[in-house]
Order: sequence, then structure tokens, then C-alpha cells
Amino acid sequence: MGKFCTEKDALIAINTIPAIGGIKLRRLINAFGTCLDIFDAPQQMLMGVEGIGEQIARDILALTPEITEREEDACEKHSIRIICLDDIEYPKQLKTIYDPPPVLYMAGVDYQETALPLAIVGTRQCTEYGEAAVRRMVQRMRAIFSDFSIISGLATGIDSRAHRAALNSGVYTAGVLGFGFGQLLTMANRPLIKEMLEKATIISEFPFYAEGLKQNFPQRNRVISGLAKGVLVVEAGEKSGTMITADFALEQGREVFAVPGSIFSLKSRGANRLISQGAKIAQDADDILIEFFEDIKIPEKESETAVNTALKLTDDEKKVYEKISFEKKHVDIIAFESNIDVIKLSSMLTLLEMKGAVRQLAGMNFVRNR
Repeated sequence: MGKFCTEKDALIAINTIPAIGGIKLRRLINAFGTCLDIFDAPQQMLMGVEGIGEQIARDILALTPEITEREEDACEKHSIRIICLDDIEYPKQLKTIYDPPPVLYMAGVDYQETALPLAIVGTRQCTEYGEAAVRRMVQRMRAIFSDFSIISGLATGIDSRAHRAALNSGVYTAGVLGFGFGQLLTMANRPLIKEMLEKATIISEFPFYAEGLKQNFPQRNRVISGLAKGVLVVEAGEKSGTMITADFALEQGREVFAVPGSIFSLKSRGANRLISQGAKIAQDADDILIEFFEDIKIPEKESETAVNTALKLTDDEKKVYEKISFEKKHVDIIAFESNIDVIKLSSMLTLLEMKGAVRQLAGMNFVRNR
């Protein structure tokens, strides 16, 4: 009789070996029948499986039930669910990729299947333009179509802006980690993490105590694209993790979209290159929705006049508002372009902030809110 009681116990233990992913595990199961049977095989037979060298074979045979118990006890203590590939809770879209993770750790609400799971990814050093683009995409999509979700990687920059935009719009979102939940718990007091654990889902394929090693993040990126039907790139360098996610998306047969950016911005070169290589341009959520739902009815967008009316702007406020865009602009430049004295302009900008029309950034810079 083997050392583990159930197939799931054996699988959880095997998953703690970093060198074994979904592909090698599948080869082992094909060779021996089940995860339990793997532990009955001698070292030489294990080494006969493609990709299983001497060290991995020894690591497998050194596994004990205590390792599984340690994982399960830690997860139970922190309300983390362990989901295996054959479990009904395992995300359906993720099962379709070539190498789905054999084990997922989940916290927060149950994972929600939607008609359009959309991954939004981008640079960690996003600009105001990138942040505004994410917010606009999510808000516009929510106004047209409700059965969608936002997938991202919980990193700083575009990822966290995507999760925040979803939460603020009442849209389900799921974040994918490049490390185990043990490390996430040290960040649990951060507002976004706390809210994600209450209203969204956080996912990791890594064991509870796994550290955030550099090699983990490409693995995480394939899960982000694997959970989605489409991937939207918002600001990315030419050589970045975001571009790796886009490559995975193409390999997995997902649609890739990119928000065009300034030719002068290094942060937009990756997105612009994707467009030049055939990625679909996403200037608004409409471009994404039409790609997936040919018959969807797209309402007309608010005109500049309609926005001004909704915000109840005076003629002078309209004049200032029209000089501000989604890219930051210094108060002195606004004063010069609008031909309004800086002192008077400052009070007008304060009123525009109170009306929710603009937002002040560091260094007396301003951007539009809508």
C-alpha cells in the first residue's frame, strides 16, 4: 500500500516539487496510471519517464504525507481552497491550454465563469494615460455588457489599476499570483488585497510557502492568458513580462488586443509593436466586444457636449476642461493655453475636481476623470 491515502493528497505533494509542472506530471500519470501509483514505482522506472532525471525521481520518493498535511493545514487556517484539475471548481477556460496547472490554490469568493473573461496586462510603471485607458475600457464595457470579468496579475501598475477599475465598477475580477499564499498574507493589510479577498478571487498554482522566484512569473503569465478569452495590453515595453503574456495568449489561441500609445513613449512600444504585428487595436471597449459578439448592440458614446452637460460646467469651466486630456498637463500650460490667470485658474480647477471632471496629480499636474 502506498504512503498517501487519496489521489488528491498525492497530487498536492507532487505539486510541491518546483521542477514538476503539468506536462511532466501528465507523463508520469500516463506511465504509471495514477498519482498514487507514481509512489510505488522504483527510482529507475521514474527516471525512464521523459524529463524525470535522477534528482526529480529522488525528490518524488522523498515526499511524505506530512508535506500534504502541512499544505492543507496552512490553507485551512487561512480559508484557502485547494482545487485540482479534475475538480468541478477548476476554471473551464484554463483547462483548454496545453499545460494547465495540476493544482490551484484559491482564496476569496468562488471563481466565476463569465461569457467574456478578459485579461488586462501592462507595465508596472504605468502613466496617467494607461490608468485612464484601463478605467475607460472597464467602465465602457460595463455600460454595454455585464457578463464579463477582468483577469490580471495583482502587480503594481496596470494590473492593480485593472483590478481596481473592476471592483469600482462592480465587475468580478480574479488576480493570479507568481508565488504562494504564504507571501501574500504579508500584504493582506493593503487595501486592494484586502478588497480582493472579500469581493474577488485570488489564484496561485504555487504551494503555500513558495517564494516569488523570477522564473515563476512566466508561469503565472500563462495562467493569466489561459483564464481569459482575450488579452488586452495597455502600455508595455518591448521586452517585458506583458509581452510574454501576449505570446502565451497567441499560443493558446486567445485574441490579443492592444491600446495604441504615443510613439514617443517607451512604455507604449510593446503595445504599438503588437499592433504592427497583427494584434487588434482597442481604442475603446466597443472594439473588443464586437470581436466576440457580432450581434451586440453598441450604444452611441457620450459627445463632448453631453459630457459638459452631465458635469454641469459653466462656459469658463468648459474652456478649461477642453484644455485638459487623459495625459497629465501642468497648471502653467493649462493657464497659457486657456489664457486664464493662474490664480483664477486654480479656483476653477478646484471646482472641476469637486464636480469629478478632473483629478490633480503630483507637481500641480491635472488629468481628466472622464
